[in-house]
Amino acid sequence: MKKILLLSSIIISAAVNAQTLTQANHAPANSDTYTMTAISSTNTSQGVAGTGVTWNFSSVVLSSTVSAFTGANSSNAVYNPANIVVNANTGESSYYLSNANNLKYYGGNIIIAGNPATITYTTPANYAKYPMSFGTTTTAPIGGTLTALSNNGTFTGSATAVADGFGTLMLPGQTFTNVLRVLSTQTINFAVPTAFISNGVLNQDVYNFYIPGRKAPIYTVSNSTVVAPPIISSASTASNATIASDYLTPVGLTENTETISDLVVFPNPTSNVITLKTANTSAHTVDVFDVTGKKINTFTFTNGQANFNTSTLISGIYIYTIKSNTNLTLTSGKFTVSH
Repeated sequence: MKKILLLSSIIISAAVNAQTLTQANHAPANSDTYTMTAISSTNTSQGVAGTGVTWNFSSVVLSSTVSAFTGANSSNAVYNPANIVVNANTGESSYYLSNANNLKYYGGNIIIAGNPATITYTTPANYAKYPMSFGTTTTAPIGGTLTALSNNGTFTGSATAVADGFGTLMLPGQTFTNVLRVLSTQTINFAVPTAFISNGVLNQDVYNFYIPGRKAPIYTVSNSTVVAPPIISSASTASNATIASDYLTPVGLTENTETISDLVVFPNPTSNVITLKTANTSAHTVDVFDVTGKKINTFTFTNGQANFNTSTLISGIYIYTIKSNTNLTLTSGKFTVSH
């Protein structure tokens, strides 16, 4: 009996210490920005659910594909009553209704059977129910209209969001604790009267991993399965994963008393030489790291400019950190080497 009580106390303690998502620390908002880098590894496993989990993705390999996202207020009547839109540099947009109790998805750009489409929810998908901690679940029916191959159609289905995991996340060169995983699932039964697709089913599972102090996910795995006859008569699956591009940037960087606002990094991407230029006289040295966190080199600013030979580096993403002569971190960022 004592062993059972001890185990129960451990589980309760883990639940108490787990982080909680709210509108303030989770929902996209006007002027929010973040970037995600695609994983080039073939293994995009999302790991298991539960408490005290260790998700080890330390061996994944980053690609040079980076997507940038920006939040903005929305008054688009097509997606009414959505009040926030998240725009990507790839031309995609996603519309949400954000309030203190829920985050609801009202549609945007999607892919059906390899074809770009737009989807509009009249009955939205719940992406979060606030406050959201381990075990919180929200499920609701969904429905609306979509446009694919210049043809209009309809859809129905269901959506579920559940905080199904809590634990430690291992990424290349860095480990995060107190990580909460949120699984969002959708089943979309669609009908589009075209010569290519008459009706079909799209199932999507998106696993977002959140660390304290960061609104956007640090790591995301997306799995989808679609059946869309006659193009796809049997289930076709696709998976991809992304990592926050700045995940190697030290936490609390913006809290330093001195930063660099006029930094120029060029050319980016680069092949032979990368140049960092600033009028800030506090900039003294630059440390360069690869995606595993290994330091490649340190070089020094001269008259506000630092040059680094990249001709011997393999193609990929690198992290730089600029420090003062007192070893204070002023700013960090990334550049891409492409040969």
